[in-house]
Amino acid sequence: MGGYDQQTQVYGGQPDQYGRTTAMPQQAGGYGQTSLLPGVGQGYDAGGDGYDDGGYDDGQGYGGRGDRRRNGAGGGGGKSRSASWIILVVAAVLVLAGAYFVTKSMWGGPVKDGLTTPQLVGQSYQAAVSSVSNLEGSVKVVQGAPEACPADTASKGQICSQSPAAGSALAPNGQITVRVSTGAPTKAVPNVVGETEAQANTDLQAQGFQPGTPTTASSSKYPSGTVISQSPGASSQQATGTTVSLVISSGQQMVVPNAQPGMTPSEAQSQLQAQQLSPITQNGTTYNSLYQVGDIEQVLYQGQPLAANQQVPVGSQITLVINPANPNSTAPNPGASSSNPPTGTTSGTGTTGDPGNSTDPGGLGGWPGGNGNGNGNGNGD
Repeated sequence: MGGYDQQTQVYGGQPDQYGRTTAMPQQAGGYGQTSLLPGVGQGYDAGGDGYDDGGYDDGQGYGGRGDRRRNGAGGGGGKSRSASWIILVVAAVLVLAGAYFVTKSMWGGPVKDGLTTPQLVGQSYQAAVSSVSNLEGSVKVVQGAPEACPADTASKGQICSQSPAAGSALAPNGQITVRVSTGAPTKAVPNVVGETEAQANTDLQAQGFQPGTPTTASSSKYPSGTVISQSPGASSQQATGTTVSLVISSGQQMVVPNAQPGMTPSEAQSQLQAQQLSPITQNGTTYNSLYQVGDIEQVLYQGQPLAANQQVPVGSQITLVINPANPNSTAPNPGASSSNPPTGTTSGTGTTGDPGNSTDPGGLGGWPGGNGNGNGNGNGD
């Protein structure tokens, strides 16, 4: 048969001198051998005679490719490289951390075996010495030159400043220099009268003073919103930080004058003065029959009659016009009589004697004898 003889290892009628593996039996029809499988223990060489020296499996798997598989994904090479990277990263972190702590120690860290400077500002010198004595070592407190100090930092007699500053490093045998306050420095208070409230506050603060809570008052001199007065006064020497009180104008105070036509001058003047107005009087030139002679017949403000409920600023001048006498009045004068005396009629009260009876005596205080037919004898005494 043209098949494969496994006893004699014949392939296609010829002995297989290489002892190679299974070949598929030749198919009927004489077309020759078909598929070959690599022999046991032999490699496969697609470019040669179908085999590779060393066999299919020489103990290393597929012609030496077993090592490549073991060193690849199936081996331990990948894990080894990952571990190396982790070690490098950890080492870098440790180096950076060490550099950080070394730098901090050199440029801002606490002194080795040192202390921290305590806060002494605001204490008396004696209290500062006592508090430092509780520190380790032999730290000393030394007084420097005294200085003026703002009141919000330290009062007179208290420590205003210190060196080194509180919280900084201090050697166990170090020294702290302190300066005691002589009181707050003084400055001249600026003049802010007449300024707006906002500008006054700015000027005071620029000189180290504090504006107080303002009060208001009316003023005929200063417009509304401006400073009428200040306390302490301008140019006075005061400690910086002193509060300066301001009085702010609410504008002119307005009132309705209470004086009315028909009042007597004294009554009208009293009413106006009670309203802080300034009354003056003048005699009128035209008689007003609506009012009594001598009473107020007109009230003027700035030369014009006041309208009903008209307001005027406090302190204004009000003119009171007095009603003059009536020029058409014929009131008799005391002791005066008719301009035409009676003629010679008899009278026991001092008239002239009757012309027919010249013996009738004239009355006391009578008129002189009339010019009748005869002169009367009744001459008045």
